[in-house]
Amino acid sequence: MVASSSRKDGLEPQYPESTYSGALNGATTIVSMDDTKKNGVNGHFYDGKIEQEEVGSLQNGSIEEHEAGSSTLGVNEGGNAFMRFLRTFKMAKPGEVELVNEENAMKQRHLIMVAVGGNVGTGLFVATGKSLKNAGPASLLIAYIIMGSVAIGVVVALAEMCCMFPKQSSIVRYTSRFVNRNIAFAESWLYYFIWMAVLPSEVSAGAMIVNFWNQNVPVAVWITIFLLFILVIQGFGARGYGEAEFISAFLKVLIMLIFFVVAIVIDCGGAPNSTGYLGAHYWHDPGAFRNGFKGFCSVFVACAYSLSGTENVGTAAGNTANPQKAIPKAVTQVFLRTLFFYVIIIFLLTLVVPYNAPNLGDYGTGHSSASPFILAIKLAGIRGLPHIFNAITLVAVLSVGNMSVFAASRSMIALTEEGWAPKCLARLDQKGRPLFCFALSFAFSAVAYVNVSERASKCLTGFHIRMRWAMRTQGYGDSILPYQFPGSIYLSIWAMIINFLASAAVIYVGLFPVTHAKPSAKNFFLETLGLVVFSAFLLLSFCLMRPKISPLNEIDLVTERYDQGENCGSC
Repeated sequence: MVASSSRKDGLEPQYPESTYSGALNGATTIVSMDDTKKNGVNGHFYDGKIEQEEVGSLQNGSIEEHEAGSSTLGVNEGGNAFMRFLRTFKMAKPGEVELVNEENAMKQRHLIMVAVGGNVGTGLFVATGKSLKNAGPASLLIAYIIMGSVAIGVVVALAEMCCMFPKQSSIVRYTSRFVNRNIAFAESWLYYFIWMAVLPSEVSAGAMIVNFWNQNVPVAVWITIFLLFILVIQGFGARGYGEAEFISAFLKVLIMLIFFVVAIVIDCGGAPNSTGYLGAHYWHDPGAFRNGFKGFCSVFVACAYSLSGTENVGTAAGNTANPQKAIPKAVTQVFLRTLFFYVIIIFLLTLVVPYNAPNLGDYGTGHSSASPFILAIKLAGIRGLPHIFNAITLVAVLSVGNMSVFAASRSMIALTEEGWAPKCLARLDQKGRPLFCFALSFAFSAVAYVNVSERASKCLTGFHIRMRWAMRTQGYGDSILPYQFPGSIYLSIWAMIINFLASAAVIYVGLFPVTHAKPSAKNFFLETLGLVVFSAFLLLSFCLMRPKISPLNEIDLVTERYDQGENCGSC
């Protein structure tokens, strides 16, 4: 680079305040002429400038860059774009890089689309078929309305707390702060293992969906391809995750809008195979309920599975530049999504698919026609659309698998911050990616090769109730909350009650299977695995730490609050 102040006659410029600029480490380096006179042309500058022996002669008016391989070169210096990208995977020193920074932070549009369709996957597109088959249309719709209200309550609770304490957008840390470290320990490890189990479950479902087109390719091949695809997305960090979810959520909404129109046409008798107006015929024949109260209880587990991941709006909030602006809009999207996906669409589905339809919910057949949505379209005789719907279903399933890696890695980081997991797992690379956490998730995904998946149930609203009670006890008014939702405390109480009742329903179905099979220990533990794991970790926590519930007047409502210290800038 040629300095602008060089002279043609070679004499030293008479500009004491002139500066020379050179590109070094991706930033502009300023060299003062005063320093040049003091130290000589080849002198050393230790005041934040540069070393002239390595840079070159100032008299010639040129500044040469450091030789290749210099330790001061940044990770993005030199080489082509691919090599610069590979260098970003070099592990950073502790504290050198933050998990969330301006470069890798998710945008507001990412968070909104995560809220719209982030968790819509196997639970809605595939597992709904088995629920309809076991419980009937009325039980399915009622259960989704109830559990949908719980999901909204959870998101509202997290929204208030994430806006209040944006740096702590972790369920683990909220529970530890507002309730009890023992419960936080058990809940956090359960939450982590839930998301660890989701990845193999989703890629296995993806392999089943591909069988709709081709059953000649081994399942293991498809599982490997899907895992590599998700690995590539995670390689681009939080921003890459956000972009992938933005695209997939758009496709999910689009296909659901198409199904909305198609279902109305089918119900009104406009399908090629139609025998006339259907209306609510399938609610009368074969009926609205199946397997009575037991069938109704069995649906709660499937509904909870379908709606799980809604709370990732809170997890994703910690990866946005301004949570106070992004989260309120995301909450609105969650409400609209729950109403559209899990109430309106489910109602239309029950109008066009009877619970006794052939292959409904028969996942073991290896055909994705077990999906009630594709089955409805095939029964109506609509050609071409099943293939489009199947492709979007595959995108949705891989989207949830992508979300599971993101959620599991952030959960593990929260565990390390609490001292409940090895600190080395929280190490970040040059772009703030938790590579060791990613490695754990993908290592566990080997379970997918034996097609194993588990379910678990969780309760996430107790800490919000405790936070609001602590605010009242310590004299804080609601005005201190940067985001408020009308009646949020009552929504949290409602969600907690329903979660306890849903847990009781899980135990009931575990003891008395809905399929009229004889009670067995195997069936009980399969149905109640989440409760068993939670109880085991809770007992372990009692051995590791003394049980103590923080008094309301001692709960910390100041540290890392949005209006304290460095957090004020994002208010």
